[in-house]
Amino acid sequence: MDPAEKKETESETPAPKNSRNLFCLPAWLVRGKDEAFAKAGLKPRFKTVNFDGLDIDVCLLSTGKQKYDLVVALAKSLAGSDAKEEWQTTSCIMGHRFLDLHYPLRREMLTVVDMDKLEAKEREEYAATYALVFAYLRRLACLSGLHVYYHANGGLPKAPQPDKDGEIHIYTNSRPPGDGATRYIDSAFGIDLKNGLDRRIGHGPSAGRGTVLEDDKGPLVQIVGSNVYFLIPVISDKDLGRQQQVFESMVKLAWEGLRAKPAKKKPARIRRGALKQMAQKWLDPKAKHIAEEIARCDAEIDVYRQQLAVMYRVRREYEMFRDTLTTSGFIERELSRVPEDTRRLISHPLVASVELVQDGLHVGTKQIVIEHAGRRYPVGEFVIRINQHGRVSLWNESPTHPKNESHPHINDDGTPCFGNVTDVITQAAGEHRYADAVLHVLRWLEYGYTPAIARVKIETWPPESLPTPAESRETAVPNNDGPTGNAPVAPEVFP
Repeated sequence: MDPAEKKETESETPAPKNSRNLFCLPAWLVRGKDEAFAKAGLKPRFKTVNFDGLDIDVCLLSTGKQKYDLVVALAKSLAGSDAKEEWQTTSCIMGHRFLDLHYPLRREMLTVVDMDKLEAKEREEYAATYALVFAYLRRLACLSGLHVYYHANGGLPKAPQPDKDGEIHIYTNSRPPGDGATRYIDSAFGIDLKNGLDRRIGHGPSAGRGTVLEDDKGPLVQIVGSNVYFLIPVISDKDLGRQQQVFESMVKLAWEGLRAKPAKKKPARIRRGALKQMAQKWLDPKAKHIAEEIARCDAEIDVYRQQLAVMYRVRREYEMFRDTLTTSGFIERELSRVPEDTRRLISHPLVASVELVQDGLHVGTKQIVIEHAGRRYPVGEFVIRINQHGRVSLWNESPTHPKNESHPHINDDGTPCFGNVTDVITQAAGEHRYADAVLHVLRWLEYGYTPAIARVKIETWPPESLPTPAESRETAVPNNDGPTGNAPVAPEVFP
């Protein structure tokens, strides 16, 4: 053999070898039972193996000189399994070895949510696809020990569920509420997703929330806590092979993100100058855009001679806008207000944090309490976001409602119904009056409840405990609405 050829052969990675005297159980079945395994002569070693492209935590066990089947049966018993439980055996890779991986098939570890909300035709048309998807997710749940909740009814933004140990929630063709938009999806992982000439419509990620994962073409997955959002439709293909390939690639991408999820950081206090710098960054492109429009108009005059008069008029309007910006001191006036806005936000008693996140201002609130009919209802802590274009969005970070509702006047997809203060909030945000916009939203959160048009009644939230009769008498407001008295002033309500 040629020396160069021999050297190349020796440097190649050897093929995995089957190890019959070693086998694995999912780590979650063994953790906390190490002592029982040790007493039985089994020394559990916790490792990470590769199963079908997924990193899975397992317990590595050796049969020693004992019979393989007897040791496996003993390990299953020590892990808490009874003789009637159904087990599956598959192969995994650790280093250069193939190992048997035994796991229980526990169907209750996968819960499918909102399947009944799909049209019967869709459920029937994609029955084979759903069978593949559910089998794959159930196996992942049994291997990882996580209870997987699969939310089948996608299309709209969905509020994330509160984090709970041992649970993950997967949403298809959805995103968390916030600052996001729809988009066309042509491909994912190098796989063409177009059906004929039609392109699929998916979601862009919501700015400033969680972790976004992508392939070389763009974002595909967004993770908020233990909630996984597939930003593209994954149950819409009659080609089972292609459908399975896309779905499993999405799960593997999300799984990497979940295992590498960074620790949640505390909100940072904003510096007074930081918001001013960001406002400058947002305002400068407006003047630049106008200058670019003037140049574009100049370039098109020769091409569109028939529209010469129209183009000159448009050019003159842009010049007027430019002159107004540069001579009227508009930008300087806007920026001069920012320090006072920052002070008002930081000092407000309901504001817990103020941050700049992905070209947007994030204001975190303390617990919002709605008073109604003599009772107080805590509904949660919110994040109010204003992006560089003045768009206002908000979401509840810690909902107290038993069904995870955000607010009586916030829709399922996270869209708030501001009622008659919509124009006031929109105008304030659009004019970069950040404090005015945020304070209007805070008042709406506290006092905007109107029972007649509420999507969810406030009485469905858990109230604070009622005061005792003695406390009620002590805090009662005297009736001063007689001929010479002054009637109490009710807070302004925004339906």
